[in-house]
Amino acid sequence: MANFLTKLRDRLLPSYGGGGYGTFGMWSGLLSGTGVDYRSKAGKVYDNSVVGPSLNWIWKQMLYAPPVVESASVKAGKREWEAVETHDWQSALENAFSPYYAYDTLLHGIVASWWVGGNVYLWPIVSRAGIIVGFQWLPWSTVIPKASDGNAAGTKLVTHYEYTPPGGTPMDLPAEAVIHLRWGIDPANTLLGLSPLMSVLREIAAENGASTLSSALIENGGISGLLFSPKEGKADIDPDQAREIKTQWKRNTTGDMAGTPLMLPFPIDVKEVGARIDNMIPSELRRLHASRICAAIGIDPMVIGFESSSKTYSNYEQAADAAYKGAIAPALMSLGMQLTAAMRRFEGNLNERIRFDEANIPARADDTARLLETAGKAYNDGLVTLNESRAMARYPKTEGGDTFKEATTISPKAMAAKQMRQQAQARVLAGRATEELGDSE
Repeated sequence: MANFLTKLRDRLLPSYGGGGYGTFGMWSGLLSGTGVDYRSKAGKVYDNSVVGPSLNWIWKQMLYAPPVVESASVKAGKREWEAVETHDWQSALENAFSPYYAYDTLLHGIVASWWVGGNVYLWPIVSRAGIIVGFQWLPWSTVIPKASDGNAAGTKLVTHYEYTPPGGTPMDLPAEAVIHLRWGIDPANTLLGLSPLMSVLREIAAENGASTLSSALIENGGISGLLFSPKEGKADIDPDQAREIKTQWKRNTTGDMAGTPLMLPFPIDVKEVGARIDNMIPSELRRLHASRICAAIGIDPMVIGFESSSKTYSNYEQAADAAYKGAIAPALMSLGMQLTAAMRRFEGNLNERIRFDEANIPARADDTARLLETAGKAYNDGLVTLNESRAMARYPKTEGGDTFKEATTISPKAMAAKQMRQQAQARVLAGRATEELGDSE
């Protein structure tokens, strides 16, 4: 495999953006219940005013979860995973497509591809020695997975990938030479993943329209349209005068000149045509759009600074923690599993895996506190060993930690409870002694 990739390396030139297959690659067809092509109306999707901030928030959170390669070993009859100090694939992910971009940029492409396209395509960069030294991100709109006509028996789901460099001609890439990470599977085309944003294309298109309309209305002073007409007793306005009035009105009521005095040579009537901005785009409707788009991504609008219509979360920390569990953690788990499968296909070592170290993700700070409390209680109660407790809290093992807590030591909470019981028993005994003494007298 490495020799094959080495021969193919120079065929693939650095490429970015573009492509002729649209935001969702090969996906086509209409959403249920409509004859409108909302895929076209939604446009690029990633530049939507809700989608863009959401993906940026996720990307910044995931930057705190670097990829780690781990190796499995059997100890005391249990399979345990330990981080590998140096590994080609970990170095390759960190190097990404050096010198063009590093891992943070590669991750940005992965995040956009994962949520918007539902498909992530990576091209391994191979050295002349046949070692994978980096990965180039291929825009999802430039790659089409295919099964050849000679695969009638269906023994291979994908036989090759058709890649079209921007401005270039399509080329076929062997399936074995492309790393394809997908969001689930598209029932309409099992060669592809299914973008989670596909189901909210209507809301994305509507939000795009609302943003465009509100911007245009603000440019016009918050008024959708005006009708000018001469007052009674004034002769008709000739075309040159009409153009001059329109020019003066626009100059003095919009842009940098907005609010400056406007003088007209004769009296005219001005009437609004249409509704004002607050009536045309209700804030409740835009909140609904944002809520549904964010729900498809797996977050609450609160985490990106939008007003949330949900009463579930009382503060940002709770919303961020839920976003971590609903969007980031599942994505990192799935990406880790698929990258592991790709690494095993290339390297052949079934005892190695790729995962993402989530310990320092800011959004999961509350979860970390709960894990620490649960792990500590389990250890103090004698249910798990010290290293098992540390593993529960996502901490590395420590030497000599494969033992349970000694029975002679108990937690401060348990000690306080024991002291309270002893004091209560002492009071009961003292009361009984006093009663006995009184009886004897």
